[in-house]
Amino acid sequence: MQTAATETQRFDALHGARGLAAIAVMCLHLQFYTRFADGWLPGAYLAVDLFFLLSGFVIAHAYDARLRTGLSPLVFLRRRLARLYPLYALSLLISALVVLERIGREGIGAFSRLDLAASFVLSAVLLPVPPALSISPTQLFPLNGPAWSLFLEILLNLAFGCMALLLTRRRLAWLIGLAGLLLALVTWHHAGLDVGTRWDSLEGGLGWIFFSFLCGIFMRRFLPLGPVPGPVLPLVLMAGAFVLAATPAVALRPQFDLAVVVVVWPCLLRLASGVRLAGPIRRAAHALGEASYGIYILHMPLMSLMAALSRWLGLSVHQRDLWFLWGAVPATALLCVWLNRAYDEPVRRRLAGRGSAPAALDAR
Repeated sequence: MQTAATETQRFDALHGARGLAAIAVMCLHLQFYTRFADGWLPGAYLAVDLFFLLSGFVIAHAYDARLRTGLSPLVFLRRRLARLYPLYALSLLISALVVLERIGREGIGAFSRLDLAASFVLSAVLLPVPPALSISPTQLFPLNGPAWSLFLEILLNLAFGCMALLLTRRRLAWLIGLAGLLLALVTWHHAGLDVGTRWDSLEGGLGWIFFSFLCGIFMRRFLPLGPVPGPVLPLVLMAGAFVLAATPAVALRPQFDLAVVVVVWPCLLRLASGVRLAGPIRRAAHALGEASYGIYILHMPLMSLMAALSRWLGLSVHQRDLWFLWGAVPATALLCVWLNRAYDEPVRRRLAGRGSAPAALDAR
């Protein structure tokens, strides 16, 4: 019989994968703040797909048995919101500081007051902001772009909580097949999967995430898991790095993205789920995994705040480039490791109404 310890140990590498994926997304967005980051990891948006594959996998791992033994969908959703909302709320506070800095520079006329109020109120309740009421009309979440995936994850979590007991192997396979057809359509329509954050590609993000989340559930429930022999970890890391750094021809980008989502990420997830770590590597993987959601949801507001601070300090363009190149990624990662322990975990325990530490492996 497996113990909780061996179950946790089995998934050590998934913690690290989640952290590295969050850092990859941050590196991709660094190009908006420094010229030196242009062209870094052009496929890093595909790391978002890995998040959702992992999310389906670990939610099925953590909640299938509980839902079968009477956990209500409402309690499940409350626990998921308790997991996701505290750091998201912090991201809105940081975004408010960025908005205030711009108002200080440009005056109160920098934003329509109605648009500003609507952007904050709707963002606070995790709803997309309609273009007519937004301070950034093209974005679903103008105060924090990556929150689009958080919104879709909550929708999927709600659907999972209500339907988990109905998702037999056959039904889940049918749903994955239908989602795969939708995924292929949106991939070709948008010439790739760099979608979701804007209103004009929302349906692409929904089709993409729907497929990956269901695949993660299927893999956890129905595929055999166990230790993987041989030095698999370097292979997994090299394959992941290739996906994120590859620059296929524009005409081949849809096929490349589709192959990554349908084949590469699921295969790497299966391999990584069987990798067992020990010692400092295991501790580093867990630290990265615990900080991954913070890195993902806070990095854009934090880098916008760094940009505002660089203006306040009067840094030149070259100095600002160096500021972001050498400071943004390590500073954000270390800050999120600290925030996870000092802020996120205590608030989550309070919101969830439990005094014990969170489970070692949790979605996001």
